[in-house]
Amino acid sequence: MKAGLHTGSYMYIETSYPRLNREAAHLISPQISAADGNCLSFFFHMYGLNIRELAVYEQTLSGSRRLLWRLNGEHEDAWKFASVPLRIPKGKAVKVK
Repeated sequence: MKAGLHTGSYMYIETSYPRLNREAAHLISPQISAADGNCLSFFFHMYGLNIRELAVYEQTLSGSRRLLWRLNGEHEDAWKFASVPLRIPKGKAVKVK
């Protein structure tokens, strides 16, 4: 994907039929060790009848997690930008849900 000065990849989950209520998509990074000042930056679009939540977690290899950022509900019909500071110790991953 390339739009203006931004390059990268994208993922999405279709929220209309045949999706079921409370379904979720999960994107989990490989293990990372983030130094001070690192962040996860992304654009998101949360518009439509069945929009529920976008969240970023720190996750251990055993699966326990800690919330880093969350946005709930429907927002205007536009792409928005978010940047989440990462202070993740070695042996943990980032999970976007």
